[in-house]
Amino acid sequence: MRTLVLDSLTRKTGSSNRDEVILQKLERRIARGYRELKGTHRLRRQSQSDPLAVRGSSEGAIGIPQFLPSNIDRYGRDGDGDGAVDLFKHEDAIASIACFLEMNQWRQAHGARDKKRVLLNYNRSSYYANTVYDLAGRLKDAKNGNGSPPGRAETCSTQTN
Repeated sequence: MRTLVLDSLTRKTGSSNRDEVILQKLERRIARGYRELKGTHRLRRQSQSDPLAVRGSSEGAIGIPQFLPSNIDRYGRDGDGDGAVDLFKHEDAIASIACFLEMNQWRQAHGARDKKRVLLNYNRSSYYANTVYDLAGRLKDAKNGNGSPPGRAETCSTQTN
């Protein structure tokens, strides 16, 4: 098992020096962790809240949009005008997501490929980008009267007893 894990960590690089490759990857993770810890500390100071009370994902993403703490300074917006960015409030979350899309040039992106590239800046999963892009199209169609909104598609007429 150990060999499989080490092989998976070094497979893409083609390097024969596993220890060097693994050390480089660990150093990048350490730097990312430190950056997010500093972001969490800044957020705590600004909101004067208990950092241990902030609920987030196992990777440290916070609030409805699941922004990493280091991204809150860049993209976080006060959508409800109360003077604070609280990503657990819908108004602030929506304004913050809109800011992210604007700063990543969503409007300038033409066609599915460009739009999905913008979404990949948020989440590097192509499954995620494809799903969000498809959902956005379905919402737009529903708004324009061209189909059912997501979650309100034709109901199943077959019932089980």
